[in-house]
Amino acid sequence: MTPIDWTASARLVERRDDGSDMYFDFAPVGEGSLASLVHKVLALEAQDRQRLVIDAGSMGMLTITQIIELSKRGDFPRD
Repeated sequence: MTPIDWTASARLVERRDDGSDMYFDFAPVGEGSLASLVHKVLALEAQDRQRLVIDAGSMGMLTITQIIELSKRGDFPRD
């Protein structure tokens, strides 16, 4: 298992795709540690998660599917 720095700075962004199929934009929603943003997303109702991604720097843009998978890791901070 690849180690993850759960304390690394990350940004929570909402996908806004008012344009064409190829163009979309991301609006900032919040900032914090990777762990805190995963907790924040998981606390939302499923319909409120749909357009959210976490910009995790070197880990890239994490989709809701990837966020849920990260939360299942044994090293994910539970508190």
